[in-house]
Amino acid sequence: MVDNSSDMLKIVWIITEIFFIVSFIFLIILFIVHKIIYKRNLYFKNKEDKYASLDLEIEVKLSNEIEIIAYSHIIGLKLLNIRDKEKRKKIKDIIKKLNLYDKIFNIYTKKSTTQTRLYIFSILALLTEHKGRTFYIHMLDKKNKNNKDMIEFIRWIILALSISSKTHKDLEQLYKILQKLNNELFFTQKLYQFFLVESFYVIEDNELITFLNNFRPKEINHITTSVIYSLQSQKYSKDLYDSLMNIYQLYKKDTQMLVSILRTLDIWQCQEEDIIFKYHNSTNDLIRIVCAKVGLNMINESKFYILYHYLFDTNPYVRKNFLVALSKYQIPYYEIMYDIKKNYPQYITNDILRNSILQYKAGVL
Repeated sequence: MVDNSSDMLKIVWIITEIFFIVSFIFLIILFIVHKIIYKRNLYFKNKEDKYASLDLEIEVKLSNEIEIIAYSHIIGLKLLNIRDKEKRKKIKDIIKKLNLYDKIFNIYTKKSTTQTRLYIFSILALLTEHKGRTFYIHMLDKKNKNNKDMIEFIRWIILALSISSKTHKDLEQLYKILQKLNNELFFTQKLYQFFLVESFYVIEDNELITFLNNFRPKEINHITTSVIYSLQSQKYSKDLYDSLMNIYQLYKKDTQMLVSILRTLDIWQCQEEDIIFKYHNSTNDLIRIVCAKVGLNMINESKFYILYHYLFDTNPYVRKNFLVALSKYQIPYYEIMYDIKKNYPQYITNDILRNSILQYKAGVL
């Protein structure tokens, strides 16, 4: 019995020794791997910092995979953030000369882990040219939209399609894809606007005008209004304005479309007295809120008094928006009161008006 116990103790002791030796070896391996990864990441970070500070005119030599990935990432981000068409062309010429898209694509195909593939894919998306659109459309059809990782891939696919847009047909295709995704995924309106803004930046003006002239949606939703809001990123032009006003004539009865058009006209600094005077007394709270916000910018100062009824509007958001807008013009409160007494005498003793004037005088908006 004693001998058996002694043998068991020896076996336990041997197993314990083996466990500690294996654990120690495992820790050493972990330490070495960590060191390698740390040095690799530090090397990568240093390369990115170096490339970020380089002038675009300086020719670079890329000797290994890390340098290719680091440089492609930096130049892709520059391409995304630069709006000047001449500078964008220079960057695209560099991408073509160094064959970066094909090199990153080859690296992407060799990676196995999802996160690594997603990172490389994000760089690939930033470098996309028009000829690569078929690949992304094909990927979009194959992706499982219920998988969280796949949703991240889809975001980069849509960005690639946005920044590679070249014709009005591409914009129409992008719009249809966004509408389809809207029924399958939950993306914020800001994200949809971001995709549309990026596509509007890279496309030629005449192609954008053609897209807008053909833009006749049967259903109005936040993708539809995102198209209108995204026009705020564009500089005003007579052609753009005419296209927007055509859309206004067709969809002015829809509140969301009307609101998005009003806000876009305001960003373009358009004088639109007829539109403001048509809707400033609307029974729809949202329309009054927006008219209160943008109305003063879109009418002649001599007619500001027409909108002073917003100071005693029953909706607090209407009043707040109007007070903020009115404060920009620094009109003395006694002039405001004089115009109200003249044009809205029945409200001169109104408590809501009194509180609005007190807020205006105190600058508490």
